[in-house]
Amino acid sequence: MSDRPLLPMLPALLVPNVIVASLIALRLQWLTRLAGFIMYTCLLGMAYRCTTGNIWYNYVLGCQLMDQYLVAGKLLWVTDPLLELRHERDVTHPSKLPFVRRVYWSLCLLSNRRGVGWNCQVANVPPRPSESCWQFVRKRLLNICRLYIILDFLQLYVLSIRPETLAQRWFYGLGRLSTMMMMMNAQASIVSVVAVATGLSKPQDWPAVFGKLSDAYTVRRFWGRTYHQNVRRYTASWGKRVCRLLGLQPGSWASSHTQLAVGFALSALMHCSGDLMVGPSIFGASFAYFAAQAAVIALEDVVIAATRKKGIAWSGRVVKSVGYVWVVLWLGISTPWLFNWTVKAGIDGYRRLPFSPLEVLTCSMNTSTGPAWFASRSIACRATNAR
Repeated sequence: MSDRPLLPMLPALLVPNVIVASLIALRLQWLTRLAGFIMYTCLLGMAYRCTTGNIWYNYVLGCQLMDQYLVAGKLLWVTDPLLELRHERDVTHPSKLPFVRRVYWSLCLLSNRRGVGWNCQVANVPPRPSESCWQFVRKRLLNICRLYIILDFLQLYVLSIRPETLAQRWFYGLGRLSTMMMMMNAQASIVSVVAVATGLSKPQDWPAVFGKLSDAYTVRRFWGRTYHQNVRRYTASWGKRVCRLLGLQPGSWASSHTQLAVGFALSALMHCSGDLMVGPSIFGASFAYFAAQAAVIALEDVVIAATRKKGIAWSGRVVKSVGYVWVVLWLGISTPWLFNWTVKAGIDGYRRLPFSPLEVLTCSMNTSTGPAWFASRSIACRATNAR
């Protein structure tokens, strides 16, 4: 039993956003704003000394808190939101709104990770939905059900195998990556259904959480176009700022790879903060994964540049097919490194879904006629057999 103080997840996520939204709404002088930001930083440090009572939730909360902190840093120190940022449905200038309305406006800005509908919208956001509210809700509910079924299968698969051979580790890595992406997709779908059904937002505010998989025929494109959209607001902003400080020419090789390094360093910092909240001894376990992605993309850029000099077009179908194989191969190999912390924390088999219909089905079957592979390896089935 941990002796760390208990920290409820929802207040831990809401309170920092309210503090930052208030600082944005007040538009304080820099010295007063700095004092408020230092107070926020101290509260964040105190949060990392606490626990949710669940190791997996600790990791998720640790990542989310750092993600909020990096967004707050950008909005408070790189931009002047009330003067520079606008939403497409703004009627009144935000600086002329009452204080409570300015706080709400700021909370909307903070919670919109990709800036959808704002003049700070990130690149490569998928097309925005155009259907009616209830068509949108029905479509997303069906998507949630579909994702749950697939996640149930993946959860049993990922929890059941113990990767030993290279092929098993590759399948395990793809299973973990798919599980993570589908969980994020399902969570975003649930939030969008609630927001649209209650009238808090409109369907066009909720494009798909990930870009198209068909765009991911290089590792760079997988991260830049398909996966990394939710952190692009601060990774791209800080990357460009570092390049300006270093005097690097926009569009140059040095500028491109400096932004790449800064982006993955910030992403690594966010995930290492999850490590930290799990336990100080685990801090840094996630770093190798993100460092490897940056290194592989740099190598990939060299290879692509060399092939283009030989006249090979990367828009061709055959070359793209080779690219897809390469991306799938690399992600399957490297993704297990992202979850090194689960092995160190002893929760490699942690369940994500509260209820597994497939597990109930397989446990109820006779293993001589049913799917013995699942039934023999399932956590619930092993527990039942043990009793």
